[in-house]
Amino acid sequence: MKLVLAQLIAVLASIGLGEAGQRTGELVYIEAGILALVLGVVLMLAAFGLELVELLRERSLSQGRLDTPAA
Repeated sequence: MKLVLAQLIAVLASIGLGEAGQRTGELVYIEAGILALVLGVVLMLAAFGLELVELLRERSLSQGRLDTPAA
């Protein structure tokens, strides 16, 4: 949940910085917005990776239970 919140903040910051760069014409704001957007994408990929690891872990645990004979 914390990772998703950080991703949301990064994307919102990139939108705000991009708009500020368009209004003022300052390239620094636009570059900062692009960096914040890249950070949001990296956080999104990290969240996806964690979900994938959790899914694979649950799948391996459920297969392990099926392989054990009932007592």
